[in-house]
Amino acid sequence: MAALLPVSSKTLPIQVQSGQIEEFLFSCGLQSPSFDITSPSDLPLALHTARAKLLEAADELVLLVQGPLQSLTSLVGYSHNARNSIHAIVRFDLATTIPIDSTSTFEEVATARGLDSGDTTRILRHAMTYRVFSEKSPGVVAHTATSRLLVENPSLRGWITNTLDELLPAASRMVDAMERWPGSQEPNHTGWNLAHA
Repeated sequence: MAALLPVSSKTLPIQVQSGQIEEFLFSCGLQSPSFDITSPSDLPLALHTARAKLLEAADELVLLVQGPLQSLTSLVGYSHNARNSIHAIVRFDLATTIPIDSTSTFEEVATARGLDSGDTTRILRHAMTYRVFSEKSPGVVAHTATSRLLVENPSLRGWITNTLDELLPAASRMVDAMERWPGSQEPNHTGWNLAHA
């Protein structure tokens, strides 16, 4: 038998760890993770090691298949788009305009928050590419397990707001601070000070 290629070899840990997770959930009568609104928001603590190993293997596989060029361009160029959509959803509290057990139209969501319908539609549809909300039929939005958390978990909303309004702007100015104050150990010579001055 020929030796496994690097791409093929990365699928083995994924199969092993996902199998362990499924077996555990089945043996405990627990629901498998899904994007469905009824999916649990987290796995049981007993599965955190298997999940960490699975995520690491999946990340390695994605990076390997992407190759160095796409890995870097994805890292630098695309993650901010996801953050922007989530930022708008949380800032304008869009998730709470959609009933947990029903649907709303894009227009209804926009009207409820006094936003432009086109902007709101684009924001929500972009979030849907990350399984935050779903479009049940054209123009009709419903919750997923992920978007449901934005309604039911105020601590998560607070963390998102703090991260995107406070920490991210500071992080984006870190290199500027290094340039302005090379080697400084002063507590006010930071990206935070530049971003929030």
